[in-house]
Amino acid sequence: MRAVLGAVGCAILSAPKQRAERLTGSDAVHLGTALELYQASALVHDDLMDSADTRRGLPAAHRVFARNHEARGWLGRPQTFGANGAILLGDLLLSLAGEEMSALAPSRASSQTRSAVRYARAAFDAMTTEVALGQFLDVRSENLPLPWDREPGAAARRMHDDALSVVRHKAARYSVRHPLLIGALLAGLDPSGPT
Repeated sequence: MRAVLGAVGCAILSAPKQRAERLTGSDAVHLGTALELYQASALVHDDLMDSADTRRGLPAAHRVFARNHEARGWLGRPQTFGANGAILLGDLLLSLAGEEMSALAPSRASSQTRSAVRYARAAFDAMTTEVALGQFLDVRSENLPLPWDREPGAAARRMHDDALSVVRHKAARYSVRHPLLIGALLAGLDPSGPT
């Protein structure tokens, strides 16, 4: 979904006759790849933090690493190896996402294209920062005590607001808004205009 929305962003400012080309052009492909690699990175890290057994019906990455360790009779604890492997896999996927974003601007590109890519890269980096903040808010919310000392309505509002903050930062904007915005910035959207 993120890759498709990124491609739509790349094409949204194009004349109707050029939209098909922009939807499948190299900017859309690199951006879509970067978004999907970043998503995979976030899921690997999230599954580890949540101690999830599965992701989309398959064993979570940290569980696969642990099972491989155990099956091969390696030294050390399988769970530690699984956690370490998942952290590194998530980091590798994040690095690959950055490489895809770096592939957007060839050195021979016009200054206008290089500027568009610079704005798009800044938006991509802001997205990854926001998701990391959302992940921290999620972890924090799991560890906060329930607000039993408050009036029930106030407690419910605080819990509701905390949950929405996690969703906004961790999923909502990076699933829809950011892919569209980054694609549109690549297409030449004025970053100082309304978003």
